[in-house]
Amino acid sequence: MLDKRGLWLLESSGKIIIAIICIGILIFLGMEVYKIFNNSLDLEKAQIQLGNINNSIKELKSGESKDYVLLNPGDWILVGWPNDNFYDKTMGTFVIKTKYDESQIPDICIINNWQNCLCICKYSFSVYPHMLETCNDNKLSSCIEVDRKIIVNEDGSEERKFVDITGGKNLKISLFGDKLKIVGK
Repeated sequence: MLDKRGLWLLESSGKIIIAIICIGILIFLGMEVYKIFNNSLDLEKAQIQLGNINNSIKELKSGESKDYVLLNPGDWILVGWPNDNFYDKTMGTFVIKTKYDESQIPDICIINNWQNCLCICKYSFSVYPHMLETCNDNKLSSCIEVDRKIIVNEDGSEERKFVDITGGKNLKISLFGDKLKIVGK
């Protein structure tokens, strides 16, 4: 009788372990499907927001400013190209802080021969070594052409940086001659 119980316990334990592994795989697959679905929704939101920002830009006359509330997508950035940010460039065993130059812009901007472009890109400071990589991923970014020099930042300076739109941002969009300035507040 003990042998049958021991055999039954061993058989049941194996089934339980297999069931736990199967449940783990199903949870993992469910999370991956959710991530794909969520990224496509965020991309759609980014495209809508860029369209709205573009409409606001077109309505501006030199010397005018306009406020715009950018609510979503979260964990994304608004960035103008070319950009003055720094990125980590690996040279052998050394990592050198390197500034983007005028020719380093997203591929979509190069392909369309845009001199200046405005993008909303999904960006994680810990995952991507620099913004250009994520802005080159068409599944994680959306860009539009801007027909003048563009400055995007959060401090109102003349540096071309980015605005982190996590949690939403109030933007002040200003046009000064041939320069467009977008400042996140």
